[in-house]
Parts: sequence; C-alpha cells; structure tokens
Amino acid sequence: MAKFDLSKTGELADLFATARAQRDQNWKQRFYSAVVDASMATTPQQVLRGPDGFSYFVLNIPPAGQPFETFCVSHVLDVCLDNGFGIVIQPDANPPQWVFNYGNLWSFKSFGKFEMERPAAPSEPKAPVASPQPLLVGQPSLDLFPAYARKAVKAFLVAATGNADPQVLLLNDARQDPPQSLVFSVFPEDFAGQSEFEQAMYRLTWFLPSHYRLANIPRDSNLTDRFASL
Repeated sequence: MAKFDLSKTGELADLFATARAQRDQNWKQRFYSAVVDASMATTPQQVLRGPDGFSYFVLNIPPAGQPFETFCVSHVLDVCLDNGFGIVIQPDANPPQWVFNYGNLWSFKSFGKFEMERPAAPSEPKAPVASPQPLLVGQPSLDLFPAYARKAVKAFLVAATGNADPQVLLLNDARQDPPQSLVFSVFPEDFAGQSEFEQAMYRLTWFLPSHYRLANIPRDSNLTDRFASL
C-alpha cells in the first residue's frame, strides 16, 4: 500500500545530485529503498513512449514549494502491471534518472525486489550422468507467471508476430541453472529473417524478471503440442 513519504522524496533528490559515475551498489540500494514510497508528481499525459518503443509511466521529483497531486511507485505499480507499462523517473534529465522495465515491476510485485540474481549463461552439462535427465514440460503456474504478466506478454506477442493466439509452455532442464525456462510459440519463420527473430526475443526480455530464462523450440518440435494459450 502506498505510503506517500515526502522524506523519501528528499532522499531521492539527494541521490540524484550524485554524479552518475559515482552511483555504486550502495547508491543503488539506497535508491531502491527510497523510490518505492517517495511522493512524486507526474505529467498531464502521465504515460510516454520511450525510444525503445515501450510505454512508461512518468514520475518526477515535484517542484519545491508548489502543490502537486501525489503519486509514487507503489501507488501506480498495479496500473503499470495491468497495462504493460514500465516507469521512468525524471525523463527530462536526459538520460532519465532511472528506468524500470516491466520485468523490474513484476519482480518487485512477486518477489519484493526490483532485481533478482541473474541466471548463469547456458553451458554444457558439467559431467556425464548415470542416466539421462529428462526434460520436463508443463505449464507455468500463476505464481510463476501471473495473469497480469500473461496479459502484457500476450499483447506484445500479438503485435510482434501477428498471431492472435500466442502460447506458452514451461521447460524444466536439470542441466541449466535455473532449470526452468519459459517457451513461447514464437518461431524464426514468423519473421523476415533471423536477426528480426532475435530482436523480438530480446525485446521480450523487457517484460521478464531478470532471473527468468527464455528458451525457444523449433516449430516442428514434438513439444509444440504442449503449448497452451496465454
């Protein structure tokens, strides 16, 4: 629940006075602690489209000594998650003071942190095993992939691929860390070329918490019958 804390607003202003080159991990942790309930203002339009093509709810440090309608991250969090928005702090700072993508907001809602530890890069199995480790295939639970996130990802995939019924499955591979990967019904054949496919997959990560892993399978894979609609 939003607390609308003006003392946190002052802390944000002090933090933003720090040169960007000096914003270390301690600065980031102080920022994350302050930004959730810091009282901020927005703009008449409220939502802008960033240069990356994604939409962001605008939050600004309010002008000193002037009345303003109060907003804060915790106040607009559910609105952003329901509508597929990120949040941008002080966009006129050029570059903005901070940008939260959709995955950051989903992560905070589900796990209480804007950033989780990122998975290691995929690698070969560390050692042979006595018996093959099967790939387990199923559907992601609503805890893992909430309804609001499914709605946002579906809207993106419909626009990116033209497929009105994008689908998902959950792949569990014990050789990976983390073992679970989300797989969507997105295939290279849906795009003009391989680079366009890779760009769409990269943009899809904007919606996901930092510790989630994406995978893809060929269109002719025998796993495609395990897809289910988002």
